Amino acid sequence: MSGMSGFELIRRLKEVHPEMKLILMTAFKINQGEAQLVLPSTKVDAFLNKPFRSPDLIEVVERVSSVGNS
Repeated sequence: MSGMSGFELIRRLKEVHPEMKLILMTAFKINQGEAQLVLPSTKVDAFLNKPFRSPDLIEVVERVSSVGNS
């Protein structure tokens, strides 16, 4: 992205729409342990490492969309 990092975009989106669910897709390898440490500070609801399979994307979208909707 030109002029703005993905994390800056996330921060701005959450400022305007705090209820918005955001999934970070990254080519940087992040394991589950690292993700649990990073996610709260980035305000990202979930992440996917690229490349990922369609079933992985579906699982993450379903998990994130069900949070708070019980």
